Amino acid sequence: EFPELYHKLSRTIPQLALDTTPADDDVAGAVISELMVASIPDFDDILLLCSKDRHWGALKLLRGLFERTVTLKYLAQNPGEVEAFLAFDAVDWNVLLLGIERRFGIRANVETREHFQEAAKDVRDRFKQEPCKECGNRKQTTWTPRSSLELAEKTGLGHLHFEGFVLPSKFIHPTYFGTHVI
Repeated sequence: EFPELYHKLSRTIPQLALDTTPADDDVAGAVISELMVASIPDFDDILLLCSKDRHWGALKLLRGLFERTVTLKYLAQNPGEVEAFLAFDAVDWNVLLLGIERRFGIRANVETREHFQEAAKDVRDRFKQEPCKECGNRKQTTWTPRSSLELAEKTGLGHLHFEGFVLPSKFIHPTYFGTHVI
């Protein structure tokens, strides 16, 4: 039964992406479609690892797939948030360009570097949160100030947050708990 169900699923996701191809001016639809298509290899990798009795690796990959799914559902429900999601890309590009420069000594041309540095600064200024009353921290590291649990609850996936985010996180990050393979 499982191979038959998996085959059906592996054909359904791309078909869903094709059937929901957005109009040219539908930025939210394009982003949601891209997130759907990007989820396909995640799902395949999780199944491959499970089939090879590599469940812990599959669990670690599950977090990324869960976050991508929550994000695409949230953006589908809140298309006005797509602009923030896209804008935060400048921060990621800036981090990557700096990392490549530091690691490999390869620099992007001056205009590219300046463009991403300025865009990242603008985005950081725009997304800067008020300081936390408890810790004083106000660094926003993602496109939304909402936590993963808040986003999951807003999309109807809160009931999967523990299995899809919390538990895998303990094995992704250097936690003592994560050293104990059950």
